[in-house]
Amino acid sequence: MANGDFIQDCHILSTWDVGAAGGTREDLLDVIVNMSPEETRFLSGWPKVPARNITHEWLLDSLEAPGDPDNGDADVHCTGESSDAVFPVLHPRCRVNNLTHIFRATYDVSETQRAVDNAGMADEYAYQKMKALRELSMKIEFALIHSIRALQFVPQAEYPGVCGSPTGCRKMDGIFSVIDWTTDSFACLDSDKQGTVLDPSGSPCTYLNPDILDDLHELMWGKGAKPKTVYVNAFQKRRISKFYLSGQTRNSSVEDKKLTNVVDVYESDFGLRKIYLHRYMPTRRVLVLDEDYIRIAVLRPVKSYELAKVGNSDKGMIEGEMTLEFRAPAAGGYIEGLCNAIGEAGGEGYCNFGTLNAPNCE
Repeated sequence: MANGDFIQDCHILSTWDVGAAGGTREDLLDVIVNMSPEETRFLSGWPKVPARNITHEWLLDSLEAPGDPDNGDADVHCTGESSDAVFPVLHPRCRVNNLTHIFRATYDVSETQRAVDNAGMADEYAYQKMKALRELSMKIEFALIHSIRALQFVPQAEYPGVCGSPTGCRKMDGIFSVIDWTTDSFACLDSDKQGTVLDPSGSPCTYLNPDILDDLHELMWGKGAKPKTVYVNAFQKRRISKFYLSGQTRNSSVEDKKLTNVVDVYESDFGLRKIYLHRYMPTRRVLVLDEDYIRIAVLRPVKSYELAKVGNSDKGMIEGEMTLEFRAPAAGGYIEGLCNAIGEAGGEGYCNFGTLNAPNCE
């Protein structure tokens, strides 16, 4: 008999003879493991304010610039002695708005399932409620970034005199969409009040570098913005970590890393920027914000409801309604069109050997 061969002794009763059918109990841990990513920095961190209607509005204003520095003395203000007062044209404030967005999660568990002995939980209904709440929080976080305004409407033109069925759903403008607001969005929104978008893309695409990041900061600074945070995905975070500038500090302090998950601090000519890794950032974009101007306006707080029974199951729903209140769109900006993979052919930053440490990859 060759080494390792095995001949079963049929007189021995073994586990494969008995199995579950013969009464062998399963070895099932009383634990449920869920390692799905769950980060809601915006939803958890931005202040909450009340909303009073499905259209949430606020006003924007600006100060007249004292002059152009390149014009020097020609733009210096002065008033002649004994001169009459001259009155400038005054401009009304700019009124902008966002729409409230309804978020909902539902779950339905049979009474039988609630009655049986479950591993890892005391009550299936309570477990599904907790899971739905966590999933809904992630969906809200995703919408705060990516949502684009949409209306829910009733196509009454198709049903004269009859109330039609609502179509679609009402959606807010998320952070990228608000930064994209132009005079087409609100006629009174001039360029100084708009967010800033920098697109260095070309063919081939461009890798993120310090000059591009500072170019965006300079444009935002020109509008009065003082951004303090930068949000990136994993690939762009690795690019920033390759800057190795003298002003860059890793893990600014133990306390910061523990409380705010700061992974890098980048000090540029326009001040300190904390770099945050956010898994819902697009891979070809870098988001820069002054979050002092951002709020979440809540029309209906997120609550759980037990719904009416229609059979031998228990139905539940979690629902809330809110919108993004970005009080000054000029306080936000983003870079788009960046390379998002190693080995993009040609151009600055092309990694010949498929690694961030390859020649010409800086």
